[in-house]
Amino acid sequence: MIAAHNEPTGFRFSTGDLAKHERAGALRGLYERGMLPVKLEPLPECRVRVDVMQRSLPGLGVLSGVLCGVRQEGVPSGPARDDDLFLGVNLAGSSRASQGGREVVLHDGDAVLLTRGQAGFV
Repeated sequence: MIAAHNEPTGFRFSTGDLAKHERAGALRGLYERGMLPVKLEPLPECRVRVDVMQRSLPGLGVLSGVLCGVRQEGVPSGPARDDDLFLGVNLAGSSRASQGGREVVLHDGDAVLLTRGQAGFV
C-alpha cells in the first residue's frame, strides 16, 4: 500500500533499554540527526529517563513525552521555523526554564511556553 502524503509519520525513543553509559550519546544524536528540535544533555548526579514520541503531518509536528534528569536547550531556528512552540509541564519536583534573559522556577503542575525564535532551556 502506498502512503498518502497526509498520513502521519513519526518516531518513538526511550532510554529504557540503553545502558547508562550509552544514554548521553544517544540523546545528543537525536538533535544532531534532526529528530528533536532541542538539545538534550544529561544532568550530573541525576537519573536520566527519556521517553518521547513525535508525530508529524505537513505543517504540524507534535512531540510528547517524559524527560527526567536532562537539560533541554532550545537553539534559535531560522525564519522558516520561528513559529515553533514548546509547552513544558512540570509534573513533579522542580525545574528551571529560561528564555530571553528571563528565568522561572517550575514546581509540581507548573507549565512554561517557549518559542524557537530565541535561545532557551528547561
